[in-house]
Amino acid sequence: MIFRFGVSTPANTAAADEVKTILPIAHGVITQIDIQFPPGPQGLLHIHINDALHQLFPYNTDEAFSSDFVNISFREHIPFITEPFELQAYTWNLDDTYAHIIIIRVGVLPVHVVAPWLLPYDERVQAALGV
Repeated sequence: MIFRFGVSTPANTAAADEVKTILPIAHGVITQIDIQFPPGPQGLLHIHINDALHQLFPYNTDEAFSSDFVNISFREHIPFITEPFELQAYTWNLDDTYAHIIIIRVGVLPVHVVAPWLLPYDERVQAALGV
């Protein structure tokens, strides 16, 4: 499953006033992340993505992605097996004139495909037997 989110951030949004956007995903394992910066923001649009209070992307806190006309794409293996099934994107835009949009894509595969050891025992047996 691929989830796509377009997140717009108004001009003059300081880091202290970052915009929080909920990214609902599904039960499973996050296997792919794409963060696309369309042409225009010239490094003035910033983003970091969290799971609740824990910053996931980029992993080092107090850092964020920012760029212009670039697609940041990487593979991951992060189980999402308890609710809520959502990430939070935090964005800010230092451009004093224009709002900018960032596109986020999250690939999620079912747990039984990617990490069957995370399933309860009875579900693993059923999967092994093809039931």
